[in-house]
Amino acid sequence: MDNRHLEELHKQRNGWVKSTKENNFDGGIYKLLTELYPDNAHFIYELLQNAEDTDATEVVFELSKNELKFIHNGRPFIEKDVEGITSIGQGTKADDVNQIGKFGVGFKAVFTYTSSPKIFSGDYNFEINDLVVPLEIKSEDNLEGKTLMKFPFNNPDKPKEKAFNEIKSGLAKLHDNTLLFLNSIKKIKYNYGNVSNTIERENVDEVRVIISNEHENSIESWLRFKKHLPNSKKLFVSVAYRISEDIKTKKEVISPVNGAVSIYFPAEKETSNLKFHIHAPFASTVARDSIKNLEENNELRDLIADLSSESLEYIKNNNFLDFNFLTCLPIIEDNIPTFYKPIQDCLVDTFNNHDYIVCENGLFKSASLCYRSSKNIKNIIDTEMLKVLEDIPMESSIYWIINPSQKNNREDKFLQSLNIKSVSPDNLVNGLKGLGDCISRSWWKSKNNYSEKELKSILESKNNKWVKRLYELLFDLYNKNDVEIDCLGFLIKLEDNTFNYQTDSCYFANELDDVNGNFNHVNREVYEKNPNAKNQKSKLFLKEIGVKEIELKEKVQLILNEYYSYSSEEEISKTKHLSHWRVFLKYYKETRDATLFEHNNILLNNQEEFVLHDEILLDLPFLDTNLHLIDGKIEGYQLLHELYNKVSYKDDFVSILQKIDVNICIPISNKGIFKHRNFSALYESGNTSDYTKNDDYEI
Repeated sequence: MDNRHLEELHKQRNGWVKSTKENNFDGGIYKLLTELYPDNAHFIYELLQNAEDTDATEVVFELSKNELKFIHNGRPFIEKDVEGITSIGQGTKADDVNQIGKFGVGFKAVFTYTSSPKIFSGDYNFEINDLVVPLEIKSEDNLEGKTLMKFPFNNPDKPKEKAFNEIKSGLAKLHDNTLLFLNSIKKIKYNYGNVSNTIERENVDEVRVIISNEHENSIESWLRFKKHLPNSKKLFVSVAYRISEDIKTKKEVISPVNGAVSIYFPAEKETSNLKFHIHAPFASTVARDSIKNLEENNELRDLIADLSSESLEYIKNNNFLDFNFLTCLPIIEDNIPTFYKPIQDCLVDTFNNHDYIVCENGLFKSASLCYRSSKNIKNIIDTEMLKVLEDIPMESSIYWIINPSQKNNREDKFLQSLNIKSVSPDNLVNGLKGLGDCISRSWWKSKNNYSEKELKSILESKNNKWVKRLYELLFDLYNKNDVEIDCLGFLIKLEDNTFNYQTDSCYFANELDDVNGNFNHVNREVYEKNPNAKNQKSKLFLKEIGVKEIELKEKVQLILNEYYSYSSEEEISKTKHLSHWRVFLKYYKETRDATLFEHNNILLNNQEEFVLHDEILLDLPFLDTNLHLIDGKIEGYQLLHELYNKVSYKDDFVSILQKIDVNICIPISNKGIFKHRNFSALYESGNTSDYTKNDDYEI
């Protein structure tokens, strides 16, 4: 455009101004165009957008008491730029989707502060009067190819001091996210009075961005992800996560922010409630402070949702996918607005179906394969046992996740929103109960994936240390969570290393125990107290599910039934027999009751046979009866075996024998007359009377 064209444009615009004034429209139009923006200093962003669209890399704001200067190093003005900046709603950007602003309206905000903005760019030097009328002015020196805009504070409705303070406040609001989503501008400088600041962006690579703020003496790192719109090389959506340093580990982590919504620059009235920044070229209000309810914006929002999910792969591969990052993800309590809810839903779906959950083995797995529980449960129940409890085929893969540092913090609440199955104390006990039901066949429903033999094999493969720790865990759960454990009798591990599958009565072994066989003694290794332990939870658990200390009388009865009854086939060594007598004597010493011993073969004769009490002759060293004289001379009667000389409490031993009628004198038995060898002769003799006694005795 040469001077002649500028003059022609001046003439055309003057005609329009004259017409509006003749119709008294000028005041209304001026007020409408200059008051469209909620923040009077919002035009700062309009200037930045203009510079961005001209591919400027550096801009400068110089604020003084009388004016604001704006300088950038972008492409100089061309003819269409002059027409656009002096028009209303018909600027060069009105139909260009590759550029940010629509200068036809946005630029008019400067008239809140000035009546005659001046522009010096390339071949064009002009000021604008009456909103739209360009007037050629003298050029400025030493611009060195840069564009200069001057805004003298000469609006009669805005005092210079107020103009200065409002723009100063606007410049102070320029922060990291002012530059975060721009392509071209990398540096913003501003100064006023004794204050100066430089905000600068360094693109380390395609993702990592560093933004420094000289005035705040800060350097912040960001991960900025971009996704271009279909069929566009310039327009893009973006998400950005802030990187900070972990106080404890000094490692880089992703940390949450109050997420801003940007249309290149922050839309001040738009709230996403996300904990990371997002950007898109949304259709917005004129002031670009909020987003319109349009279908095209829904499409942009969905692209952001896709990008947020796609960014997880980079975050995982670069060791940022940890609990710090999970604090940046949306949770129910964030109350994400309906418009932005698909971003939350997309992230949840991605974690549910792709490998982004941190598991105990250091791998990342999808939430659908993961389980979570308290640390004490996970320490005992490995994934092999978990598969059994959940009836999952052994060849399948499931994983315990790593627990967050505390329950119900942000990261924990995000995990709660996923399809991660939880194993609560009740879940664990119910799973164990189901295992027992299947093994014992006491319940009609069996597990689909395991046979009874397989279930027993898995359980019996666990060593005693594991079983003891399981008991301790279950007792803690019973104590703290009041879970039902009386159904877990099948978990009692016996001395033969099998389990109490039939849930019979079981007993603790003790110092009196020399009884083996079918008495269901608990394996000592799964409950015996560690000398250094403060408690014995495993034994307390066993007591709760019915294991008993054998009472002395019960102990005696068990020994008699197992070893000394008529049906017993157990072999008894002399050592074991003496140990049994120690138990018998202990019981007698406490009760003085010998009736339990009356009908059992509890005595060993000198022929090394266990016989009933009435076949034993008692003599020295216990009593002086002289019965040793007839030992072996009366059939079926022998002296005690000499091993009884070793018993303690000989007086009690003798007392028992006397109470059960061991022979202490020559045994004489009434055989009755009918058993006499000459019964027939005696009967036929007729030597009887009413006073005859038909008895016969045998020595």
